[in-house]
Formats: sequence, structure tokens, C-alpha cells
Amino acid sequence: MKFLHHLFFLSLLFIIPSQSSAETLIQSDIVQDTTWTKEMSPVFLEPQSNYNGEDNYDIHVINGAVLTIEAGVKVIMAPRTSLRVIKDCQRSYKGRVCIKDSNGEIKYSRLIAIGTKNSPIVFTSENDFKKRKGKAGDWGVVSLESFKNEIEYTEFRYGGGVRGYKYFVSIGKNSIFKNNIVEKSLLNGVFFKDINFEGNRVNDHSGIGVECKTACNVKGNVIKNNGKEGLVINTDSRVYDAHVKGNMILDNGGNGITAKVLKESVFDGNFISNNKGSALLLERPISIPIYIKNNYFSHNAGALNLYSAYKEVFIENNNFLENSEYAITLQVNSEDDLKTSGNWFGIDTGASTESGEFFVSPAINTSNFKEDANDFNLDKNTIAGKEYENFLKTRKIDTRLFSFEVDQAVFLGKGSNAGSLLQYKVVAKNEKTKTLKNVKIQITVPKNQVFLECSIQIESSNSYSAENSCKNIVSETISHKKSSVIWNESYKALEVKNLYFLVLQQDSQSSLAQVDLPKIQFTHNATNSSVNYSLEHLAEVHENGKSSISSKSSSVSKKKTVLKKTSTNTAKEKTTKKVTKKTKSVNTKILAKRFFHTENLSNNAQWNSYKLEDRKEAYAIMQEWQKAKEVKKVSGALAQGKVVQRVLNDQLYFYLQTESGEEYKLLSSAQWQELLTVSRNKTNNTAVFGKFYINNKGQKTGIIFTKLEAVE
Repeated sequence: MKFLHHLFFLSLLFIIPSQSSAETLIQSDIVQDTTWTKEMSPVFLEPQSNYNGEDNYDIHVINGAVLTIEAGVKVIMAPRTSLRVIKDCQRSYKGRVCIKDSNGEIKYSRLIAIGTKNSPIVFTSENDFKKRKGKAGDWGVVSLESFKNEIEYTEFRYGGGVRGYKYFVSIGKNSIFKNNIVEKSLLNGVFFKDINFEGNRVNDHSGIGVECKTACNVKGNVIKNNGKEGLVINTDSRVYDAHVKGNMILDNGGNGITAKVLKESVFDGNFISNNKGSALLLERPISIPIYIKNNYFSHNAGALNLYSAYKEVFIENNNFLENSEYAITLQVNSEDDLKTSGNWFGIDTGASTESGEFFVSPAINTSNFKEDANDFNLDKNTIAGKEYENFLKTRKIDTRLFSFEVDQAVFLGKGSNAGSLLQYKVVAKNEKTKTLKNVKIQITVPKNQVFLECSIQIESSNSYSAENSCKNIVSETISHKKSSVIWNESYKALEVKNLYFLVLQQDSQSSLAQVDLPKIQFTHNATNSSVNYSLEHLAEVHENGKSSISSKSSSVSKKKTVLKKTSTNTAKEKTTKKVTKKTKSVNTKILAKRFFHTENLSNNAQWNSYKLEDRKEAYAIMQEWQKAKEVKKVSGALAQGKVVQRVLNDQLYFYLQTESGEEYKLLSSAQWQELLTVSRNKTNNTAVFGKFYINNKGQKTGIIFTKLEAVE
């Protein structure tokens, strides 16, 4: 009875009005039924005693008291201060001692804090209340250690700054905890046992977001941006199960869900995205039925990680999208009792891939994968449903139909000069998780550019080269008319296709940035849009026909990296070939031509692989060419040099020989007289205007000229 004797001497509730009548100061324990009304708000908790030995201070609700907080009340917590609702049955040398009412029933202390949607109850810090500069750790915790508490529309923020506690908010058995916000603490977020945890937002905690033991019923919550796991489930025994339904669990530092379950459990209709671990990790090799259905697992490090082949695991009608390491994996592989059907794996395809990486465990039957995603929605009336709507809108996923990325590279010449060849890569992606049929993409080049028709090619990888493409037949889905390419395709869900082509620049611009870009016209069903884009940025077409441009996407960077890697490998292959030739004599004029535009020759491995005497002679030739190159170029000319005559197979041909030693056959049937006249003057430089002729390997081999002009 010492505990009851101690309670008798506890002071009653001290309510000390501050200078303002609208403020209330609480400095001691709650020992009898008490109500904090909206008229008393804000209520400041600043205990004078109850130092608990951990450099913390507590306000206790004890003695079977019920603390009721009305809607709209703000509770302002002093540093290191916590509110604890104590379970009153204590153990003593005489056994269990409990507070009882007049009927002999145990009287538990309780907290009843029921706000409204428009007038929530708020637990926050002095920094937040006075300066609007609250931060995690400003105050302690709320620990509801007793049973049958009722918490609705209440917000807890900026706590966790005490020792000896693991959780910012902990909730006893048989309590109600609905539609609350628990955010921004230095501890784990929420702990509970045996309650329905529904409609809450738990975010921005240093540790775990939510942890539950025994019966875990988690429905319609948002659990995001926590330092460790989003949700941890430990049902302890075969008596309790877990039901996790309709939650948004995203952006957490560990697994979305880590579950240790010993009884039949269900994970249904959850959106689990962008977590740094697995979307769902099931631990313990216990033979129990587990139902994983109607979920959306996207952009996690992995999706489903099963410790072993549980007895009858049903994996049904889920969507898997771009989970970086795997979609489904078994830590102990087994083909028994895994039942998969109706799942969509986005681009996480294949039963396994090379180099030990895999998306779907070999134990999974891949024959029944779906081509299109399952329809997925969360209840719009829940906080999770609203978060999901906002997630789609901010990322424009709900309206985004198609996207384009356009890369440009100089294939020949400087790019801005007449006669240069520019290579374009158009990356077209179906942004929908459903198949799109009859998609028409029309690409039109400016009037001062010409398509190299044989260069047009569809490739699924970055292995394109103009030389190879011109040996292949252009796809049946491509039609080519004058200055336009029309590309008709069907795209599977999220499918990406690449279109490559070369264009000839017919006039000169001051820089590559001044060169006009091709135009893109997108058509699908009722959507018809001229696509606004800029190089290496993501251009999006929305279902309303509008297009938009976003900042550089990571996918562009990845693709460019692959392209660079490919060219590096090519360079290595060429280097290897050169090394084998380094002891052989070479034509120094050819050597000079090959390295004429190369910078920093002294550090070039290919250049240094040739004999020193050959390099000296080639370098002297390059110096002569450099002096000749300094001659002022005629604006708009494709090339200039001397016209020479050559007889090949009893036929007379005319060639333009440039200052750098390159030769181009002059191709014309209408101006032989002009050509012969110019060619008689062997001392004059000649500027040639017209178009480059390109062979079927994408190489410049001649000039179709329209005019020759003598240059002094």
C-alpha cells in the first residue's frame, strides 16, 4: 500500500494562469480527472519536479485519472519534458497493486485527445510556438503506457530529445489512434500493440517510422522519409496476425516493411516506393500462408525479399516497376508452394540476368507475367489516398503520356559549317503502364538540312553506327518523305525505343548552338502535339496534348555514359591495333591526315606508337597544312582547294584537293564547261558550293556542286 499512500500526498493539479489569461501552465502530475479546454490554450508543460534520473522531466497522468484535451488546444512542451500516462497496477512485495473504482473494477489512467480535421490538437515545442523554428529533439516524448487511450486528429512534432526512450509516441493496448500526424523526432516514430492504426501520417524520424507488436492492423497510413525502416512488424506468436492495407510507404532509409509474422497475414493494396531497402522483407522460415496482393512496388532497392519458401505464399496482381536489384528473390530458393499470378513486372523483366544479377528468382514461374500493369488506386477519402493523388500530380504521372529525349552529336566536320554531318538520337518512351497502339511520330528537319536516308535506324540499345545502319534495311515502321521521317509504332507499357539518323548541314552558322533542331510532331488517338524540347532535357507530352520540358533526367546521363563507354571501348580496340603496327613503316601523309585535328599529340598513345622519324615527317606536313588552312574561307563553301584531273579506266574525272590533302570527286552533269575553265588555272584556289555526296557507309566521298568560285 506504499504506492497508494504516496499518491495521497501528491499535490492536486496546479493550474497557474500566466500573465495572459489565454495561457495555462502545468507543473505537476495529473492525479484526478482533468480537462484542458480550448479557452485554456496554449497549455505549457514545465514540470518543477519528477526528474527521472536521465536528465529528463515528466508530467505523469496517474492514480486512474483521465486527462481529456479538447479540439484546438495547443500543448507546448518544455525542453526534455515528456507526458506519460502510467499503467497504475504496480508490483510490490505484496503482489500487484491496482487503483479500483467503487465497483471494484481496475481504473486505468487514460489520455483522451480528440481533435477535428479543421481544429486539431497539437503537441509541439516552445521554439515552434514562439519562433516558428521548431526542430527535432526540442522536447521529450508522449508515452501512453496504459490501456484504452483515444487519440484522433492530434499532431505531435519536434520531439524525441530525451534519453532512455526508443519511441517518440508509444500507445498501449486497446487504444484508438486514428487520423493523427507524428513527425520530426530524433527517435523512432510510433510504437503500438493491439490497436487499429489507421489514417495516420508518420514522417521524418531519425529511426523507424512505425513499429508494432502482437496484432498489427495498419490501414490507410502515410509512412515516409524516416531514417530507417518505414514499418516494422513483429507479431511475437502464432496468436496474432498482420493486416497491412492501403498504405503509402515511401522514401525511407531502410526497407519499406520488415515483417516477422507467425500467423496467416495479408499485405494488400499498398504503394511502396523509393525505399533504400526492400519494399517488403519477410523474415523467419515459418510455414504459414502469406498473401501479397494488389500492391505497387516501385523504385526500391528491391521489391520482395522472402527469407525462404514460406508455405503457400500467394503473390497475386501486384505491379513491380524499376526496383534496382530485384523484383522477387528468395534467400533460400525453392520452387514449392510459391503461387504467382497476374503480376506485372514493368521493365523488371526476365527470370534472371547475367553476372549474378536477377530481377525475379528462378523459383518464380514467369510464364504468366502480364503485359500491362494492374489498375491501382488508393481510397481518396484516406490520407494515403490523398498522398497518392499528390504523388501522381507532382510527378505528372496521372497526365503524362509520352516522353522524348534528343541527343545531338557531330558526326563529320565542325557541326556548324556547311557540309557537316550531325547525328541525332531520339529516345521515345511510353510513360503509361498500358500498351499504346498506333503512335505516330513525325520528325522534320529544317530547310537548310538534308536527311541521310540510309542512316535512319531504330535501335533498342546504344550500339548504333552510321556505317552499320546503312548496311541494314530501314524498318517497315519508317517512311521517309523529303525532309520528314514518319515513325509509326506500338509501344508496350513503359517501352523505350531509339531512332537514329544523320542530317547534312547545307549552310554555315556561327556556332553549333545556332543550328536549327528538327521538329517533332506526336499523334496518338485524340492527342496531337508539337513537342517542345531542348537537347538532353526530358520533353513530355500530356494527355491534353500539351508538352513540357523538365530539367536533365538521370536517364539521359546514364545513356550518355553508355555512349561514352562504347566509344572508349572502340578507342581501346583501335589502340590495340595501332600497337601491333608500331614497328612498321607508314605513309606519312596518311598519318598526318589521321592526326591533323588531334590536340595534345605528345600525350596521345596512338600517335606515340609510331616511329619517331615517321612522326617528325608527318608533323612537318601538318604544319604546312595548318598554314594553308589559315587562308580565309569563302562563306558558305563546302570545301576549297585545287581542282585536279585524273584518268581512271579511260574516263576523265575531276577532284577537289584540299589544303589538308583530302580529295573529293566532283559530281555534276550540267556544268562541265565551267569546271574545265576553272581547272585550267592550276594556281588558283577554288571554292565549291553544293552538297556532299555520302556513300552507303555514311562517308563523304564527293561533292555535287552547283557553283565553283576562284579564290585568290
